[in-house]
Amino acid sequence: STVETVWLVGFIRVPKSATYTFTLDTNGVGALFLSTDDNPSNKVLLADPTNTISQPTSLVNNTK
Repeated sequence: STVETVWLVGFIRVPKSATYTFTLDTNGVGALFLSTDDNPSNKVLLADPTNTISQPTSLVNNTK
């Protein structure tokens, strides 16, 4: 058996400003973080193996 680590880094562009709920589905250890901007130091833990469904999170579509 081998241990694998996968980091997925990206951006979420929501189609409209609304409240969203995120679900984490993993067969091992995992965590879902979201930052308020492109600075990783502003990240907040949304979900992990013990709390797989996030609290409702407000996201704003600021694209024109």
